[in-house]
Amino acid sequence: MQRRALLALAPLFAGGCASTFPADVTPSSNPASATSGIRDIRPANVIGEYHPRQAVEPKPWRQRNDEQAPKSGGDS
Repeated sequence: MQRRALLALAPLFAGGCASTFPADVTPSSNPASATSGIRDIRPANVIGEYHPRQAVEPKPWRQRNDEQAPKSGGDS
């Protein structure tokens, strides 16, 4: 019984020793190179699409559900 348990757990132990990193982990360009591309940095407007909204009282959930429910054509 113990031998079967060890055989069942062996792949887990072997998997723990495996490398999880890809083979190529170096950058594609040298960051210290003087000829590497430099991005143009411009200030960004962080509130460009801001629209102020006022707090409102919540509507009853059943009314909201009925408003969004698909309308059935065969109801009589």
